[in-house]
Amino acid sequence: MSGATATVRVDALVFGGQGIATLPSGKRVFAYNALPGELVRIEIQRRYASYEVGRVVQVLEPSPDRIEPAEPHFLSCSPWQVLRYAAENTWKQRIAHQLLRFGTRLELPELPFVSPAEPFRYRNKMEFGLTGQDGPELLLFERGGRSRIGVTGCLLAHPVVDETVRRVLEALHAEGVPARALASVRVRASSLGQSLVELTVTDPGFPRLPALLQAADGVAVLLAGSPPLRPPRLLHGAGCRQIEERLLGRTFRLGLRSFFQIHVAAFQQVLECMRSLLAGEKHVVDLYAGVGAIGLSLDAPRLTLVECDREAAQLCEVNRKLTGRTDAEVVASEAEAALHHLHPGAAVVLDPPRGGLHRRVVCGILDRRPRRLLYLSCNPSTQARDVARLLSGYRLESVYGFNFFPRTPHIETLVEMTRQDLPATPVSGSLGPR
Repeated sequence: MSGATATVRVDALVFGGQGIATLPSGKRVFAYNALPGELVRIEIQRRYASYEVGRVVQVLEPSPDRIEPAEPHFLSCSPWQVLRYAAENTWKQRIAHQLLRFGTRLELPELPFVSPAEPFRYRNKMEFGLTGQDGPELLLFERGGRSRIGVTGCLLAHPVVDETVRRVLEALHAEGVPARALASVRVRASSLGQSLVELTVTDPGFPRLPALLQAADGVAVLLAGSPPLRPPRLLHGAGCRQIEERLLGRTFRLGLRSFFQIHVAAFQQVLECMRSLLAGEKHVVDLYAGVGAIGLSLDAPRLTLVECDREAAQLCEVNRKLTGRTDAEVVASEAEAALHHLHPGAAVVLDPPRGGLHRRVVCGILDRRPRRLLYLSCNPSTQARDVARLLSGYRLESVYGFNFFPRTPHIETLVEMTRQDLPATPVSGSLGPR
């Protein structure tokens, strides 16, 4: 920690959500709670060779886009609560466009950007630390630091998550459970009103508490790993291990730790877009299928779902049956080991982790030449890198932005590419069928 302060004029917002400015020394500095155009006083927290990181200690000249945050702990959960929602969407659209244009070296038109009307109450999964002097209370980590802040809840949380957390805390208080016996609580909920809870504890003799085990449709009590990097161990639990969610009229089953988009309404918007873009395709290969939420929401007459995680692949098979897709095949495999499923007549759906595509996947696509690619990403930077690598065999057709995570800096982008020998279509500037 440096402790030195500097007064700077904020130039812009960057992908991570910080404001960026130039120090009198000429080095760049990044800080949350700093909006474009503002004059702020920053305390330097960390110094690096080419830049520094700080925190805003005083806003001297506020931006007209600055508003009062809805929660005192906003920097822990959603640092853009201080930014007007319309301005948030403008900046996300701009940042996504800049990252994709810089990474691909292509001149792109302004990308369409789709955002939910309401910016709160959407997260279907939340995790809180637990501590307290007078019994358990909720904690969130301070952004950019190591300390934790006591909270009563979070406005990002879906109402079912809020209600489930409330029941968990009530049960712990009623039984007089000391905070020192607790580590964290994780909740996943669905729009159908169902919820799952994982309570991680530090006491290997933690008792079975009837009120706690009835706080959700499924509750698991886990013993924290020692050392912390070791996975937790199940002590006991009750109820179900999965809940159900509805997407575009179809039912899916998922577990608490399953990868599943946290904003269901926004996710359905991108699914509708993908359905439209893939209309008429005969065979779709979903290379990062998860529990099948994307692939099984599409209407191709033949579907191949590839997933490397064993539990997710099992749930993908369950969801294949739930959605009645007898024409679909689930392949339990790493994406890079399943490239033989690609062929020139196939369309490929890509929704990889934040790190993007493995090089072998890029090479496999270029080698096996599927006709069309739809690439969904929560990291436009790595997505742009992968798109640039694919340009030797594919043409960029359309790019869309989605605000899956309102009031946070996170952005979701969808890219459509077609094989270069196929007829060209103009780079799209609108959602919906062509």
